Amino acid sequence: MAETGNIARMAEIVSDEIFGVFGWQRTGPVNENWTCVIPEHNRKTHPADVVFWYLDPYSTKRIYVTVDLKSYAQGSINTSSINEALRNLAKTTECTQLSDAWRHLFHHRDMAFQPVSLLFVYNHDGAYDKSFISLLAQVTSNSHQLRAGNRMHVLGPRDVCYLKSIANDIKGLRGTPGDNGSFLLPQPNDCSFFYPDLYRHKAVRSWGHPATLETLSGPWQILKYRHQQSSTTGYMVYYRGTGSTRDEFLYLIDFFFHYQLLQDTSGIQIRAMFAANEAAVNFEKAKEEYARAREGEESLLERLSLVSFRTLTTVFTQFSPIEIGMSYD
Repeated sequence: MAETGNIARMAEIVSDEIFGVFGWQRTGPVNENWTCVIPEHNRKTHPADVVFWYLDPYSTKRIYVTVDLKSYAQGSINTSSINEALRNLAKTTECTQLSDAWRHLFHHRDMAFQPVSLLFVYNHDGAYDKSFISLLAQVTSNSHQLRAGNRMHVLGPRDVCYLKSIANDIKGLRGTPGDNGSFLLPQPNDCSFFYPDLYRHKAVRSWGHPATLETLSGPWQILKYRHQQSSTTGYMVYYRGTGSTRDEFLYLIDFFFHYQLLQDTSGIQIRAMFAANEAAVNFEKAKEEYARAREGEESLLERLSLVSFRTLTTVFTQFSPIEIGMSYD
């Protein structure tokens, strides 16, 4: 029983290591049950393993994320376990909208807010090598349909590995000296995740944006940074794709130009965790193809020289249940 508790703590530790880097703040108690207020749920309480909040970049709302942390071995990640987890989380998601007990524990008063939920699936033995997306597609949805206005997200084992790798990379870059005497990445106050101004929505702040759930689930995450001493601005673009085709990079390059990321910047570095062997070659060919297809090829190539590509190694965090029990009790 104690070992089971220690295994459950693994996901809690990993989630803390990840979300703090992305600008999320923990709020309220951990592993807390709160009163259910919907009779149809047929239960007295709902669990909250941990609740985080972050500021929405396009509004003044705080987004509160009630997280269901799952630490599974390979064999436990199946349609039955995920379906059960989603069914329970769907009920939790509905109740967070209505429960005074939840608000008392986790909500900061007088703040506009939106509660959402997250299923966080950590594979603690690192052996899960199947498609989690395919597994989700097999999960029946009738038992966990959400009412209008409710939102529930899922991060699977590959997502957790990807985000943990980004978090480790960002932490490492903050301690690595650059050519100009400053660190490759400055401290968090001089970093901000990038959100472009959209047609109907504009970012409410110019700096200090966290990575939203939608951003963390997306094809890339763009971290903008500034060096106070040299007055330079740059971008780290964490890329989820494999780069196995040129079209992937053509689309990404077009995004850079559309949102003017190549204006007044010291550089853009694409950092890929799951890159194919031919990704770097496809990236260089994509830059040439993009410039050739437009007027001013030489000028475009000069600007595109500010964009570089690098393959990173993914990080898997593995714990000993006995060590966890000795260190965190």
